[in-house]
Amino acid sequence: MNEVLLEKNSDHQILLEQFSRLNAGFIISASANIIVCSTLVFAFLGMVDTVLLFTWWGLLFMVITARTFIYYIFKDDFKKNIQFKLNLFSLGCGAAGVVWGVGVAVIFPGLTFNHQVFMMLALMGMGAGSMSTLSVYKPAFFAYFPVLFLPATVLLFFKMDEPIYISIGLCSILIVISMSYFSVQNNRILIQSLKLRFANQDLIEELKAQTLRADQANLAKSKFLASASHDLRQPLYALTLFSSELSESDHDERSKKLIGQIQRVANSLQHQFDALLDISQLESGGVKADIREVDLAYFFDNLESVFSPQAKNKGLIITWPECKISLITDEILLNQILSNLISNAIRYTQFGEICIDCQIKDSHMLISVEDTGIGIAQDEQSRIFSECYQENYVRGDKNEGLGLGLFIAQRTAKLLGYTLSVDSHPNKGSIFSVIIPKK
Repeated sequence: MNEVLLEKNSDHQILLEQFSRLNAGFIISASANIIVCSTLVFAFLGMVDTVLLFTWWGLLFMVITARTFIYYIFKDDFKKNIQFKLNLFSLGCGAAGVVWGVGVAVIFPGLTFNHQVFMMLALMGMGAGSMSTLSVYKPAFFAYFPVLFLPATVLLFFKMDEPIYISIGLCSILIVISMSYFSVQNNRILIQSLKLRFANQDLIEELKAQTLRADQANLAKSKFLASASHDLRQPLYALTLFSSELSESDHDERSKKLIGQIQRVANSLQHQFDALLDISQLESGGVKADIREVDLAYFFDNLESVFSPQAKNKGLIITWPECKISLITDEILLNQILSNLISNAIRYTQFGEICIDCQIKDSHMLISVEDTGIGIAQDEQSRIFSECYQENYVRGDKNEGLGLGLFIAQRTAKLLGYTLSVDSHPNKGSIFSVIIPKK
């Protein structure tokens, strides 16, 4: 049913486009009719009866005037009853063609050969013009052109004893056939191009509608995740407190091991819910940047107090920059970006060191996190910032969370107008950089 409706809508749009193009060329076509007819009347004065000539000219002028009147009536409002208006336009073309054809049939026999050739040339010009303006709608073209041209062509064959007339008549028939053929071809190409254009427009509109539905569904998903993760974090936080309090009591070795496992699972869940809440807030637009001046020396001191003990527990060394300048940014969001990068560096580095660096360039500031960890293969680097990517999945370790860290870091960086880049080699380490443009 939808396909039928779309097809009907496309047919209606094509008719509207055809009528619009016919109207666009009408004034020029009507003017050409009057000018050519006036030129012929002037050229034939004294050779053909004057009353006959001006009667012919007057009839054509009346037809053109009536068509012009109708044109201005429908000029600004032609979307309703389009088929009726196209039929009326074709009828007007037919009336003009009849006036031309009858006038030529009456006037042609009384002309000299030179004047007859002149009239045939004028008719050829009118025919060529009609092919360019009327071929957009076949009924209009065939109501005008053959009726305009064929009477003079038929009269040429009445002088069968003169080969020149037969030759001109054969050429005239060839012109009628060729122009009609090319008009049909132009019309076919136009209809196909219009169908393709309107089909593309329908596809674009459908794509926009689907994109809007997808965006709405994604927003609803993000809001649900934010709500669910927020509600679930409360009992999870309580579980973490209870397990921590339980670990402080005296237990046998088996119970201590079990309590330790519970604490690790609770902490892992806490981190995952934090990541889900972060990403849902980013996707739903719930995170707004609070831009202000940030002392980078104090900023890196805070990061050092959090991550240096973690690295030391793993036998790693972290070097921190001496960056005694201020940066206009959102401190919390920048902290989130670098925390994800440093946390990943510690997680995927088994030995060696991690270097945090801060460099001032001409057009930007560069904060980088370099590690000596497992590295990332070249063909994987295009996917590391995608949602739920995790290098450890490839290596068989599925206990490191949801793989949202880099995805969150990238989305947060975009929110601030920053860019994340990576340079990594397997078994040699990685360098993740935050490019902060100067403002």
